Amino acid sequence: MAIREQLRAKLTQAMKSKDDLAKNLLRLVLGEVDTADARQGHASNDAADDQRIIGIIKKIMEANAETVRQMGEHGVSLESQVEKAKQLVAESGYLQGLLPPTLSEGQLRGLLGVVADSIKSAKSEGQATGIAMKHLKTQGVANVDSAAVIALVKELRG
Repeated sequence: MAIREQLRAKLTQAMKSKDDLAKNLLRLVLGEVDTADARQGHASNDAADDQRIIGIIKKIMEANAETVRQMGEHGVSLESQVEKAKQLVAESGYLQGLLPPTLSEGQLRGLLGVVADSIKSAKSEGQATGIAMKHLKTQGVANVDSAAVIALVKELRG
């Protein structure tokens, strides 16, 4: 089942169970997805769509983390601000649960072993990383830890 369909199913479930946190976050994510669809002029349910939705979820999580960080830097003191920070952390935890699991190092090594020669012979690390990411995408890997890929590419290139 595509991520978009999973999110819609979870939204229906959250509405039935009156889970306000999940309901509000899922509506936010789906609203962002719909806005992106409108800008592109179409919607799809393929691997590229899953990648785009994962990117939207991660963007929301990053915004939450940045807000909490700034609140900490500015000395959150009011009780309402402390509660807001706790809410943002809870939201990010829920959003993290929506993401497909990332590959373990062993799984990543196994998948990239097929293109190891191409990675080693690439002209630059950037090109080698591109080869690795493209291969992972063709294998249907939706949620990739790019830092782990970059580290493995560096290791493969020696």
